[in-house]
Amino acid sequence: MPRIVVGVFKMNEKLLLFGLVVSFLFQICLSVEIDMTVLVPAGRRECFYQPIKAKQTLDFEFQVIEGGDLDINFLLRSPSNKAVATEARKAEGIYTRTTQETGDYLFCFDNTFSRISSKTVFFDLALDYDSEDELVHPKAQWFDAGTEVLDVRIEDMQAST
Repeated sequence: MPRIVVGVFKMNEKLLLFGLVVSFLFQICLSVEIDMTVLVPAGRRECFYQPIKAKQTLDFEFQVIEGGDLDINFLLRSPSNKAVATEARKAEGIYTRTTQETGDYLFCFDNTFSRISSKTVFFDLALDYDSEDELVHPKAQWFDAGTEVLDVRIEDMQAST
């Protein structure tokens, strides 16, 4: 009889350990990752907004994969317009930051220094969340800042006529 009790105890111990490991992995997996490739025409700047809550881990990486000298300017700004990261004429960049503010973060690839060469830029954004309630797929939230500016200008033109 004591042999069975020891066996049951070991089985419960293994189930408990398995449950803890699964729970730990679930907590680790509360993150979202997207990647995109964008064409930045010569003399242009392409910007994107991403809503992010404060105290989130933001991992961002970019690489110029085609065009000219494979370089681009990069800018990441907080919702209050503070520079979080800036790079001038870089082929790639890797950033890990803990966000300090809640709101729309601005990501810009600036190719205004180039008059001839368009650049193709691959980028990857990963956000880590503390709870499932905060988990929002960022791709659904992204929009092109240039399009919004264009829409406002069209509305202004229509209103003035």
